[in-house]
Amino acid sequence: MAQVRVEFHSIHGFSLILTDVDPSFTLGNLERQRRETLLKLVELNKDSISKVGDEYITKNKQLKLRAVVQKIALIASPNSEGYNDFIHTMKSNQFGYKFHIDEYQSSVQGALAEAELGNTLLKVFNSKI
Repeated sequence: MAQVRVEFHSIHGFSLILTDVDPSFTLGNLERQRRETLLKLVELNKDSISKVGDEYITKNKQLKLRAVVQKIALIASPNSEGYNDFIHTMKSNQFGYKFHIDEYQSSVQGALAEAELGNTLLKVFNSKI
């Protein structure tokens, strides 16, 4: 499933150089896992998600949104460049839109990020904003 070549360097010794990977093998497993996960989500959350043909219908997809969403829940690490860029873009948008940004602090990387992001998403949901 991979093409490699072996190189020898007088100082560093042998190296195995990966030159090509067959994506059908890797993507095949990933796609299978994705489909299994989505089917399990539908099965365990029938009140929140359904599958119609190839499309997954969620409560969010059924909401009618304004042409410009102006209430935003922002989950970010407040000192990150992404946070600063986003805030700057929202405040200085060329159309003069005013946005209400409800900010939530959370780690977005690292060992605890997954749990912290999950808890923060619950706070956003419970805020009802």
